[in-house]
Amino acid sequence: MDDINHNTDDNLAADNGPEPIYTEQDEREFLASLDDEFVPDDNGTAVQSKKVTDELNRMQGEASAMALLKASEGLIRQFAHPDFQFDDAQLANVAKSAGPLFVKYGGNLPPWLLEYKEEFTFVVAAGALGFTSVNQVRQLKAADNAKVVQKAKAAKGGTDETSTPE
Repeated sequence: MDDINHNTDDNLAADNGPEPIYTEQDEREFLASLDDEFVPDDNGTAVQSKKVTDELNRMQGEASAMALLKASEGLIRQFAHPDFQFDDAQLANVAKSAGPLFVKYGGNLPPWLLEYKEEFTFVVAAGALGFTSVNQVRQLKAADNAKVVQKAKAAKGGTDETSTPE
């Protein structure tokens, strides 16, 4: 009985021969083939095609771009002028043109931009701080100038500097 070959995991692996070697091209082709397969819904019967997924990503991209543009408009209003407003037609055009980018990059930043995400975040934060600081200094100088003008008027006209003109 000692001559009987018992199948163990080690024996099975050895019997199958060497594992196949896959190249990056093989991997890309396999992943691309998965894109064409169906994605079942909750009950496992519905099929969502790549075209529908792309359309949903495009719509999500447009909505995200519109939200980002509206936030930018709000920042410009806050820092530059309270009456600032983007042209609605241009706003819609930019948002529409951003949609295909979301499809192309799967809802992410492009790889070449993703590499510098932290740097862009820093530049935006530092730029906002610098811009608000400059605006605050301008407002403080304007307030100081107004005080000087008020004092000069008070000294010239002999009026009380706390009085307000009517």
